[in-house]
Amino acid sequence: MLFNLCSLWTLSHKFLNMIKSDYLLVRLRAICGLAALLFFFVPVWINADADEGAVKRIELVISERKVQREDKTIRVTQGESVELVWQSDEAAELHLHGYDINFEVSPEAPAIVTFEAHATGRFPITSHGFGGEQGNGHEALLYIEVYPK
Repeated sequence: MLFNLCSLWTLSHKFLNMIKSDYLLVRLRAICGLAALLFFFVPVWINADADEGAVKRIELVISERKVQREDKTIRVTQGESVELVWQSDEAAELHLHGYDINFEVSPEAPAIVTFEAHATGRFPITSHGFGGEQGNGHEALLYIEVYPK
């Protein structure tokens, strides 16, 4: 209704002639300005809230016991839902430290690991064995950095 009133106000000279007081004119302009702000900015706030529930999906490939990714650090924000989709050329048991998530990858099918990034810090993903070997070192394949909101 305010938006229609503003349109009528700008289009109609008769309406402007009816306003005798500068005070009323200033108030009407303020109301129209507020209506315009709400019209343009409220949808932005609504869309920002909609992105909050989105899942950050990251696809990762292990080849020759190394993650094939230039940047060995994945950066997320606290509260984000994270989905790691793993492909590997051999079976392995992996562990996301700090979140105590153990999972297995294999060449047969992708492994999908989903978690909510609640703890902040830098957390390594290590191998606990490749190709059926147990205790195959604890060298970090990748790091997850979770930044505070």
